[in-house]
Amino acid sequence: MVVQRKDPLQKLDPGRAAALFFARTGIARLARRWRPSDVCVLTFHGLRDCHDDDELLDLEQHITAQIFEQVCGYLMANYAVLPLSEIVEARRRGKSLPRQTVAITLDDGYESNWRLAYPLLDKHGLPATLFAATGFLDGTVLWFHRLEAVLIKTRASRLDMELHGERICLSLESLADREAALGKLTAHLKGLSNTSMLALLDQIQSELGVPHLSNEDLPQALRPMSWDTAREMQAGGLIEFGGHTHTHPILARCSDEKQAQEIRRGRERLIEELGVVPKLFAYPNGKAGDYTEVTKRLLQEEGFAGAFTMQDGFMLPEDEPMALPRYGYPSSRDYLEAVVSGTMARFWSLRKNLGLVSVP
Repeated sequence: MVVQRKDPLQKLDPGRAAALFFARTGIARLARRWRPSDVCVLTFHGLRDCHDDDELLDLEQHITAQIFEQVCGYLMANYAVLPLSEIVEARRRGKSLPRQTVAITLDDGYESNWRLAYPLLDKHGLPATLFAATGFLDGTVLWFHRLEAVLIKTRASRLDMELHGERICLSLESLADREAALGKLTAHLKGLSNTSMLALLDQIQSELGVPHLSNEDLPQALRPMSWDTAREMQAGGLIEFGGHTHTHPILARCSDEKQAQEIRRGRERLIEELGVVPKLFAYPNGKAGDYTEVTKRLLQEEGFAGAFTMQDGFMLPEDEPMALPRYGYPSSRDYLEAVVSGTMARFWSLRKNLGLVSVP
């Protein structure tokens, strides 16, 4: 399916326009001085080199290698980039950290983390934490990759079926239609119990006439790294690995027993393959309501010292260790500076207080 469309990361929405203004005027650089002891943790997923853009629906989860190199260069020149485990341990012991501390994290375990991200991190000497969904590295097709691949590969022009008593009819005629369908179906599936979600995903795949998928059937950008490459990354000294469950379910949608299995199995596989006990964890999806008090207790029982959400915010000394904030991927160097400086947090807070928009 060959298509041409604008990279969504380059769209100038109000947030990106504000970030551009703050960075180019120097406001962002000044703002960082107002909160020098706060830690900014950045989150990335996969990277892409644009060769397979026409095979992806969700470009935003995979920033370009060019943008990532700009991020690495700018952080190296202007910030103290430290290993996340060092930051968590310093906070646990009440020790001070360098001014303007930043941490880099990568989620899931994509092949592109090895092929595209790691050479750039190594070039700039930047440490990072890779939160690996161990089943992904073992060969399991993660549920959201499966949904995207089904929508890419189907020859159907529409999806017409019942979703829990509600009839839906989604056009799949154009790439834009398929992108919209991915967003709607993903949002619906995320709200279901893990068991119901997987059953409905089976039904969607059957309705759209797509046969069984393996990771080899996925676009290059959605494929996992191997355990051999994970070991090479770890041996280089810059990359530490953390837990991210085994098959990437939203833990709050699982039974307590299933949560325990996912957390424990992910930890065990990291120990078996890498020989190091993981101390940090990242919640799949990671929004409010995606984990529970039971989840946090299970993580503590497995020996994790800290767990990270996907809720925007700087990491403060008083934060709960099992619910630490992270920011998502920056779409440009300007957006990066506006985020790590804290300027964007103030911008969104102001818009919320003025009733213009809720904090994302």
